[in-house]
Amino acid sequence: MARFGSVVLGAALVVLWIIGLNQGATMWLTWLLGLAGLTAIVVAAMLPAEHGREGAKPPALVGFALFALWILAVASRATPWLTWWTFALGVAHLAIAAMEVRHAAHPLRRVM
Repeated sequence: MARFGSVVLGAALVVLWIIGLNQGATMWLTWLLGLAGLTAIVVAAMLPAEHGREGAKPPALVGFALFALWILAVASRATPWLTWWTFALGVAHLAIAAMEVRHAAHPLRRVM
């Protein structure tokens, strides 16, 4: 789940990067979102097929980085639509990480 989710959300960040460049959005935020998208895709490609709870770390790190960018963008009054898409994709990355932790937890087995 973390691999697929990170690739999809990374692709969404790359699409935002392209749209931001075409629309003349705040340049520093646009380029950092492009970098975050490419990072998310590359890290997702490097995850092994069976990764357990360790698979939640990369999307969580990207999510926290996007939250930091969101705070900086709000403080510096960056392009509003790009700022709030940054927030939404940060939440989505953290949701992927939370689902991965929940999915990777092994149920207790009853030993008789």
